[in-house]
Amino acid sequence: MKIAIISCGRLGATAKAAGRLKEFLVGHEVDIFDGKDAASVCGYDVYVLGTNIRFGKFSKSFRKAAKRLRGQALYVYISGADIEKARMHIENMKSAVPEARSVRHVWGELNVEGTRGFTKFAIQSTIEGRHKDKLPPARILDKELRALAADIEKN
Repeated sequence: MKIAIISCGRLGATAKAAGRLKEFLVGHEVDIFDGKDAASVCGYDVYVLGTNIRFGKFSKSFRKAAKRLRGQALYVYISGADIEKARMHIENMKSAVPEARSVRHVWGELNVEGTRGFTKFAIQSTIEGRHKDKLPPARILDKELRALAADIEKN
């Protein structure tokens, strides 16, 4: 099966999850693309869109790619550090992209590199808040990526 993974994130966790997902899709032809290149991606059996979620919103490049890929075999993963809101994010995604065959929340990583201003402040505050509340640090969940790979292979 020919699979395109389109990573629509800004700070690296969504792309890292794309790379991990590719490792779980053994025996398939898998290519990874940046979200800004999504308009030129075509000719695949399956499309996987990954998006970060920031302040409750999916990335703009994701929204554009999802609209363009309507009618295709489409799977979605969400990378976001607020795992406690995973169910809500998944339900919001199912409403936003009802044609998605599977939606998984793979959690994510908090990274302040390359950020500035309010975004940097918000991410740093989240990191400190999780530590203060004795919550585990954010990380990408291989379990969810494996489950997404299994969903894709059932295609």
